[in-house]
Amino acid sequence: MPITLKHMPHRWVNIKNATRGGHRPFPDFRRDLDAALDEFERNNQLSVDREVHSVVGFRGEEEQAEHPTNYSHPIPRIEDHGDYLFGHLAVPADTWLGERDFTSLLFLATEKDLITIIKDPPLTYSREFGTVFLNRYQTHRNTGSEKVGDTLQAIAKYVVDVNQFVLRGLEIRARRTIARIDAWGASPLSRSDALPVMVPELVSLEVEVRTMGSLTRETVDVARTIVTARGAPGVSQTERVFKCVKAATSQALLARARQVDDVRRDIQFSLDSALRRCDQIQEQSLIVATHRVTAFGALILVPNLLFDFFGQAFIELPSWIQKWGWWMTAGVTFAYWAIQYVILRRRRYL
Repeated sequence: MPITLKHMPHRWVNIKNATRGGHRPFPDFRRDLDAALDEFERNNQLSVDREVHSVVGFRGEEEQAEHPTNYSHPIPRIEDHGDYLFGHLAVPADTWLGERDFTSLLFLATEKDLITIIKDPPLTYSREFGTVFLNRYQTHRNTGSEKVGDTLQAIAKYVVDVNQFVLRGLEIRARRTIARIDAWGASPLSRSDALPVMVPELVSLEVEVRTMGSLTRETVDVARTIVTARGAPGVSQTERVFKCVKAATSQALLARARQVDDVRRDIQFSLDSALRRCDQIQEQSLIVATHRVTAFGALILVPNLLFDFFGQAFIELPSWIQKWGWWMTAGVTFAYWAIQYVILRRRRYL
């Protein structure tokens, strides 16, 4: 059941679709969430938009089918709906298949009420984010005295922290893979043998980093929304919720969010450069292989003509040819090979 917090600057209810023992039955999760949304509407005397209900409220399969939305896509954002804020934050979580998935945190907020909904993916959850988030939730239950804006800003900071943690791991993996490419031998052909193993690994890393792009970019916009709304004289719900947020902490959040996005861009650039380099190595190896085939064909051309001619075994050949012919053809062959070898080495065909 959701935990209701009273006698505090704001009431915070958290609904989670998973527990330590695994994911909860969906009807139980939907029942608790619907109850929390009903209480949120009664306490604040407002009506949550049906589009938001279809995402976070689960008011029925018919309504979800009638109002399809794209809120489930992990793009962090804060939306001002006049009487309340709707937000979607997302943090990466690795599944057992090794693919990137996301834990979504949706929230509805007013100056005195906050509902957070955590939706973990089917096969995993974000351990780092879940730990710090639930610790904050427990602290608020016990001694909480902060404003809604401070709570949401702290949650946004946790999102930035987890993004940074995940990107650090991806950066380490990328550096190791690129270092292995740099450590290959000088021969393009020997390096090309490792391409079938290295390229899929690089592509997998590049896909994971690219999926982080929308998270890091849009998290910067979320942090910028908090900064610009702080202390603003307007009457929007965003400004009312974040008006008491400290300038130093909000500016620090924005700076860190930008830094994490810059790190993601640097990793993306390094991986793209490594993939281009692999393409160049592959093209170079094909060129070298073609040159080597051409070189071997040139080396065997003259000896093949000589041995084909004398292999006809004419009986009327002069006696000196019969006596010295084998040595003559062997000498011409080896002399030709020596000259061709020098020429082909200078042209880097061998």
